[in-house]
Amino acid sequence: MLSAIDVYNGNNQRIPNRNLNFKGANIPNVKISNSIVESGASYLNQYVNSLYLQNQIINFSSLKNLRIPNLEIVYNRGVRGETLSASRNTRFLPIIKKYGVDTVIDLRSSDYTKNFKDKCENNGLKYFHIPIDKAQVSDREILDKLPEFFELIKQGKFYIACAQGLHRTDIALAIYYVFNPNEKVPLVMSGHTEKHITEMADINRRLNSLYRAMTPEDKERLEWPANYDKEFVRKKHILKTYSESR
Repeated sequence: MLSAIDVYNGNNQRIPNRNLNFKGANIPNVKISNSIVESGASYLNQYVNSLYLQNQIINFSSLKNLRIPNLEIVYNRGVRGETLSASRNTRFLPIIKKYGVDTVIDLRSSDYTKNFKDKCENNGLKYFHIPIDKAQVSDREILDKLPEFFELIKQGKFYIACAQGLHRTDIALAIYYVFNPNEKVPLVMSGHTEKHITEMADINRRLNSLYRAMTPEDKERLEWPANYDKEFVRKKHILKTYSESR
């Protein structure tokens, strides 16, 4: 029985059986030869461990140990931090891939370069660019990319960053929470917080300009229910209150 086997991770730490969940996992058929049967315990330990790592969302502890500036966990699905496009940070691209990141979400606008897209893809990472700032990027450019952006955050395994992983990253995640009717959990706006005071002016400026620019077609694409305009206002208030209460 699988439950009778002790499974260990790469650090030789035992993975409790209760944490192993293979529901929905893509488990290939395996032919076990006589030689494998003879060393069955060792084989099964390695095989089950590989499945665990394959289906694990993301290795947050290893990512945090990399000491990437401003790195924080987002919704237990991905991480935010300083852009990895800087020469001092590109070395992290294959490492974050190893630790479970699948997609890099680049929020930079005028400081965006196609060269970084190529570097991400050369390291096996998907790349998605959605320029975000408090006022200069057109609302239409942002609105057109929101459905795909929301889906990437929902899927997880992402690394989202502006230049420093602070202010524009806050704005992007605020947009995700406030404009997404399917997201109920607010996030702390850590980039705009100083001395435990959250400055929401820049965030609200962009939230409000996007709201004013929305068309009925945009609301349909984002699956807004009929009464979501009131929820939009309520979520903005919750976002500020939640950030200041942490």
